[in-house]
Amino acid sequence: HDSILSRTGASGRPGAVQHFRDHIARKWPNWQPATRRNNQLELARAAVHLVTADAPQLTPAEIQEAITYLRHVEFTVPSGIGDEADAAWANWLDRHSLPLTEVTDQHLHDFLDHVRTIGPDGERRELKPSSIARTRAAVRGAFSAARKRRLIDWDPFDAVESPRQPDQFKVDAEMVMTPTQVADMAEACGAVHPPFKAFVLVQGMSGLRPGEAVALRSRDLVRSEGTITSIVVRGTQSTVAARYFTSDEDRRRPLKGRGPKATRTVPAWPVLADALADTGAGTGDPPNGPLFLSPGGRPIDTSNFYRDAWRPAREQVFAADDPLRSATLHDLRHAAITTWLNAGVALKTAQTWSGHRTLSVLLDTYLGVMKGDDAEGRSRVQALLDRRPPI
Repeated sequence: HDSILSRTGASGRPGAVQHFRDHIARKWPNWQPATRRNNQLELARAAVHLVTADAPQLTPAEIQEAITYLRHVEFTVPSGIGDEADAAWANWLDRHSLPLTEVTDQHLHDFLDHVRTIGPDGERRELKPSSIARTRAAVRGAFSAARKRRLIDWDPFDAVESPRQPDQFKVDAEMVMTPTQVADMAEACGAVHPPFKAFVLVQGMSGLRPGEAVALRSRDLVRSEGTITSIVVRGTQSTVAARYFTSDEDRRRPLKGRGPKATRTVPAWPVLADALADTGAGTGDPPNGPLFLSPGGRPIDTSNFYRDAWRPAREQVFAADDPLRSATLHDLRHAAITTWLNAGVALKTAQTWSGHRTLSVLLDTYLGVMKGDDAEGRSRVQALLDRRPPI
């Protein structure tokens, strides 16, 4: 493909697609693999939407073709090599990409409303706040860069209203599984491949993130008198596709927001310990070998696990109209932490187990799913007052 200097669109000015391609190329070395993947996807979606008024209306299938072309050919480093169909998309986007100087806040409002309410298949759906926040962050970052490079005189995102931040990352009560539902999901996934049962339980009972569960090694299981009692969480394992990694990058990552040697220890509840023992987890050689393996004998790939086990299990366990039909692996962590809090685990202990950096973050995230008992609260305070010495 030609350089950005020679591809400025029909207007003779840099278009959105040209700037996004250059922005990704500039930022790629400094981004983590998951950030590269997210920006690649979100900017591809924005590029297909930010087109001139005379651009032909695309069908959902054509939109997906254009996004696929951008992700795998233009918005990657090094740039891919396309075929004749890709060349047609390159010409179409160069001709119809909206010049950066003509992008308004209304264009961005329309784009965000589109991705929030319309799925890739053209059907209506409501995107989760965390997903729309990821889209906003990627596209806003590109426009901020354009402003700093003086490609535009004004950042149109300055006039785009932000969503309500306080509710953005709070756990949705409708998406919290009960311990029984977690157990049912574990059984259904274990029917596909026995180690999958413990893989689900370690997230849904001990609160590990998916990447932390994938990263577990045999040495991370702590035993007392031969019984597994705790699990040492040392970091996370990225399952992002290999094309997003450079040759010197490792898939192993430290704990979120921690140093490379930081760890946390979480309980291995008896039902989880039994599931681990039933699958022979922790007896592997060498001790630093992966704790959970796929049917093919390789570390679990969460994308394959979702396709082969998680999605079929959801359809088996939850009714068609149940919001949990769309539960993600990360929702298992929410289920575990919610269970701890509602079981009366001390807040500081829950923070230690969950790995949140501060107690305020834990409370901000889970306050809406913590149960309160007015009668019990009154009773406890009154009990103290009744024993109060006279003044």
